[in-house]
Amino acid sequence: MDRRLTIGVRFSPPMLMLEYKREGRVHRYRLALLGLCTSTNIGDLSKHINGLFSERCGWDISISQLQKLLKTLIEKSASLAEDADKNDLRRFENQDLSKLDNETLDRAKAIMNRGFERNALRPGDKGYEYDKQVNFEPEDGDASWDDEDSD
Repeated sequence: MDRRLTIGVRFSPPMLMLEYKREGRVHRYRLALLGLCTSTNIGDLSKHINGLFSERCGWDISISQLQKLLKTLIEKSASLAEDADKNDLRRFENQDLSKLDNETLDRAKAIMNRGFERNALRPGDKGYEYDKQVNFEPEDGDASWDDEDSD
């Protein structure tokens, strides 16, 4: 008798795994999800994955269960990537970026860009405000570096 045993996730690299029994043997089906990100449409993806599992194994998986697993996978993968970026950025913390070779500088910029993209608010995002303007108070202290030369 064929039956599903377990379904689970692996975080690095992001992957869904299905373990099932067919003709007395245990089989494992792994589905890598390398392009997964916070903007992924979980509803469409879960329907697509259900179709793949159905073709491969012969039965459907609960869409709500798949959606819950995908949400967990996205959240954990995003936090793992963020932690890795933070650790990488610490290497550049006390360095003068203008003195780095091009390859190292490109890596530092890529890390900073990923952080920017993670934190950027876009139309439709919670907290997004069109044409937000903020007034900053002048900083107390020496700002002589900003004075024009009067030679």
